[in-house]
Amino acid sequence: PGYAFDYDKSITTNAIREWAQKEANQYTNAGYAREDMAVYAMSDEPGWYFPSMFKALTNNPAALNRFREYLKSQKLKPKDVGCARWEEVYPLGRSKAVDLESKKLFYWTMRFFSWDSARHFAVCTKAMEEAFYTNIPILVNWNFFSGRFYVPGPVANNPDKKDPDAAMGGHDWLEFGKMRGCTMLWTEDWFGDGMAPQWSYYCARLRAAARKGDVNFGGYVIPRTAGQREDGILQKIITIVGCEGKTIKYFVFGPEYNFPGNCYSENVKVLPKMAEAHRMIGAAEELLWPGRMPLSPVGLLMPRSSFAWDAKDVPIPSMIQDATNVRLNNNTVDYLAEVFDLYTALQHANIPVEIIDEDDLNEEGLKNVRVLYVTEPNVPVEGLAGLNKWVKGGGILVTVSGACSADRYDESVDWMAERMGIEEKYNGRFLLPNLGALKEKRKGTGKYGDFIATGPVSEIVSTNKLTVLGRFENGDAAVVMRNVRKGKIIHFAWFPGISYAVSPNDSKGRLPSGWSVNLREWIIFPVKEA
Repeated sequence: PGYAFDYDKSITTNAIREWAQKEANQYTNAGYAREDMAVYAMSDEPGWYFPSMFKALTNNPAALNRFREYLKSQKLKPKDVGCARWEEVYPLGRSKAVDLESKKLFYWTMRFFSWDSARHFAVCTKAMEEAFYTNIPILVNWNFFSGRFYVPGPVANNPDKKDPDAAMGGHDWLEFGKMRGCTMLWTEDWFGDGMAPQWSYYCARLRAAARKGDVNFGGYVIPRTAGQREDGILQKIITIVGCEGKTIKYFVFGPEYNFPGNCYSENVKVLPKMAEAHRMIGAAEELLWPGRMPLSPVGLLMPRSSFAWDAKDVPIPSMIQDATNVRLNNNTVDYLAEVFDLYTALQHANIPVEIIDEDDLNEEGLKNVRVLYVTEPNVPVEGLAGLNKWVKGGGILVTVSGACSADRYDESVDWMAERMGIEEKYNGRFLLPNLGALKEKRKGTGKYGDFIATGPVSEIVSTNKLTVLGRFENGDAAVVMRNVRKGKIIHFAWFPGISYAVSPNDSKGRLPSGWSVNLREWIIFPVKEA
C-alpha cells in the first residue's frame, strides 16, 4: 500500500492490516494453510524521485512531523539547520545546500526518505507476518545494484528533468536490513554467465544487511540471461547458497509470449544445469539451511555519506546510474567502483570479506575486524573517532586516494594528516563512465613488484615518518605505511582496485583472465601483515 511510503492519508495501520489479511484470505479461501506460503514478493524495484517527494511529504502533516522528529533524533536543533523554529523546517534539495546549516538539512532530508520508506516496509512486513506466520519469507527486490540511497540528477523516468534538485532515492541496504523492512533481502542478476562471480559481492552486502535485522536473503536468478557458459547458471545458484542465501527464485519461466523479453521458457539448455545445482543443494540441505558463514576479520567499508555529494558541482548531473546498472564499474564514481574491485581482488585470493556499515565504525562494530579497507571520501566524524581508536588498538587500516578527507556534510577534515600522519593533495572524486575511459596510467614499483596505476592519482606531500613501500617512476611515493601505536595505516595514493579491474589481458571461457598477480599482491598484503 502506497508503494514506498504511507503519505497517502488513506494508508493507516489498520488499512495495512486489512490489506495483509486480504492477501492471506485469497489462499486460505482456496483451501491452502497459511503455512503453505513459501515466499511472498512484496515489492519489486522500489525507488522514488525528487523533488516530487518533497510535495508528497509536506502535504501530509503527520509525515512532516515525523520528518522533524527524525531530525531531532539526530541530535539536531532548528538553528543547526538554519531555522528559528521546527515549524520552519522543511525538506531541502541539494541545489540549496550552500552552507553548513543547509548541508545538514539536505543530508538528513535524503537520509530521512530512505529511513522512512524502510519504516513503512517494516510495518507492512509485520502485518503480513500476522496474516500468514512469523518469519514468512517476504522479499523486497532491489535493483540499485551498487546500493545508493541517493542518485543525483534526473535519471530514469524522473519527470522533473531540468530541476536542479532532480534526483532518485532508494533504500540503504544495511539500514533496511537493520529495520527489518522485510524478512528476505533480495536482488537480481540480469547479467550473463561471464559475470557470475558478481553474485558473491551482492551476497556479501545482503548478508551484512540481513544479519543486522536477524533476517535472511536470497535472489532472482535470471535463466534468460544464462547459458553462454556450460556451468554459468550453476555457478550463480551455488554462489548464493554457498554465501548463506536461503531462497532462490527463477525469473520467470513464461511462456515467452506472455511476457516477451523476460522469460526462459525457450532457453531450455539451462535446465540440466539448474537440475544439477538442485541435486547438489538437496544433498547438503540439512547443513546449508541452518548454516551461517563464519565472520571474516577482513572488512570493506560500504560507502554511504559520500553518495549525497557526488557530482555536486554539475548543475544537472546525469552521469551516475545505479538502477538496473549491473556493471558496477560503469556510470559510477571512483571510490564506489573501488569497493567492488577491491572485493574482486580479495575474492580471487580466496579471502572472505565482511561489509562494514558507517554506523559500525566503533569499538563494538570493529571488534572482530583486523584489516579494514576504506575508500569513501566522506566519513562521519564519530566514525573517524572510532577508526582512530581501533587503529591505535591494533587494527590495520587500508586507505586509497581521497579516503577520509571530509565529513558527512562534505566539510573538509584533516583527520588523515592529524591522526594518521599522512598528508596528501587530493584532486576530488572522479566520475567514472567505464573502465575504458581511464586514460591516466602511471608505472611504479616497490616491495610487492611492478605495477601500473590506472586512473586518478593523489600526491603524498611528505614521507617524513612514513615507510615508503612503493614509488611511481618519477620518484613520488605511491604506497606508504605508518605505525600508529599498536596498529598501522597503509595508504595508496591511487586506486589499486580499479587498476586491478583493468588488468585482465585475456578471456577464457567468457571469463576475464590474465589478472595482474602483482596488483593483487599489493591489495592483499595488508591481510598478510595481519
